[in-house]
Amino acid sequence: MIVLLHLTVTALCALECLFALANIRGKFPKLVIFGGMGLIHGIVPVLTPPGMRWTGLSENSHIFAGVLALVGVIMLSLGWRLYEHFHIQWPGLSPGVFATIESPRGQRWLRRLFWTTSILSVAAWLMSMIVSAGSLQAAFHAGRFQFRGEGPIYSRAILQHIASLIVVPGFICFFMPRKYRPVGVLFALSATAFVFWTSQGARGLALGILGALMLGYTFRHKFAVHRFVLLVTSAVVVVLLSTSLYEVRKVMSRSTASDITRIVFSTEAYRDALTRDPLNYHQILSAAVEHFPRDHPYLNGATYRRMLLFYLPRTYFSSIKPADTHNTFADVVLGNKSTTTIPPTMIGDGYINFWGLPGVVVTMFINGLILAYASQKMRENVLFFVVIGASFMRLALLAIRGSPYEIMALLISGTALVWIISFGTGISFAATQQSVRKVNRKAAAPASRPRRPRKIVGSGRARREPVSAD
Repeated sequence: MIVLLHLTVTALCALECLFALANIRGKFPKLVIFGGMGLIHGIVPVLTPPGMRWTGLSENSHIFAGVLALVGVIMLSLGWRLYEHFHIQWPGLSPGVFATIESPRGQRWLRRLFWTTSILSVAAWLMSMIVSAGSLQAAFHAGRFQFRGEGPIYSRAILQHIASLIVVPGFICFFMPRKYRPVGVLFALSATAFVFWTSQGARGLALGILGALMLGYTFRHKFAVHRFVLLVTSAVVVVLLSTSLYEVRKVMSRSTASDITRIVFSTEAYRDALTRDPLNYHQILSAAVEHFPRDHPYLNGATYRRMLLFYLPRTYFSSIKPADTHNTFADVVLGNKSTTTIPPTMIGDGYINFWGLPGVVVTMFINGLILAYASQKMRENVLFFVVIGASFMRLALLAIRGSPYEIMALLISGTALVWIISFGTGISFAATQQSVRKVNRKAAAPASRPRRPRKIVGSGRARREPVSAD
């Protein structure tokens, strides 16, 4: 029963990925989301032996979690497809966005954005380390969680959001003159290693930088077999790295670079990969089913009430702003009070917040609409092209893990920061977007109003002139 459920989830996600390949430049975000869902909720549970499952969970919980995964994937697909049905699916970027960033003014904006985000993000990352640990030396020699929660919380949070702009250069370099592309790729690869090392093993932002490279490359280049092979290889490498780096971060504070390299390429780093973050997230969904509402009542939308009140410090508004629900979830499934946070997965988020199966049905359908909207807007809006496009791979990881609060915070801060930087370089997004919409409407007009064949009258009987392909 369990295997059949997960094989069905795998098949549905594989079909969505297969359909997305027909327009890989335009639907690469869809390929990422359904590929991730199929891997975590389909393939991995099938491959995981019963003896390696999370201990203490009943068989009924595993079965119901499989049902939730199947329902969740179906509703996600329906929501995504409904949105796509009413919108033009451009092959990559829309003509208006592409024309804008290819124009002399657009290229000038990208160059200034490239250098500003490169310098500002690295400086903010270093400053956040100093704020947390007191000095760079102390931060470099600290353990992974040694300074968590210490120092000025709001100053550190602001600096880390500014540092999130580090994903931008590697994404936009593919839309700039060729001399910028090796610079952008080298910056992205160096930034990935730098962020992972200086954060003592935090993988989210590091993998997001690599993902920005992949998405920028996909949007920029037309489909070709060798490029598709490169993307698939890169995706496999990212998945393997996300698994092996889990082991690396446990020992990196006392290891040399050669030791870390040996661990990454050793079989030991992948031996229990199916039971570790990020591949074990279906087991976390099973844990949510086991403990909610038996050991803890449903959260009654606490995650989303917290999102609405994100601007209020909980120290002073604890009566109306709920506690971090990821911390609450960790306390329940681990059975102890700790500083650990565990996201409940995208499906589990709906389950624990909105009373079980009905919450999964509704939230996954809405998630499909939202993700389709984000995928569309990053190709039709110049501002969101940078804000969502550069961060999409990181946001996708957070979405699959079930972290809507973090997604909202990153989108708000990213939009504000890119707008401020662009305003300083003389870009008006309101005026620019009017031009983008005008070009898009003109490009869409032939498709929306196909010409009727006209009669040609000659010396004989009337015949019809065939309509040209363009």
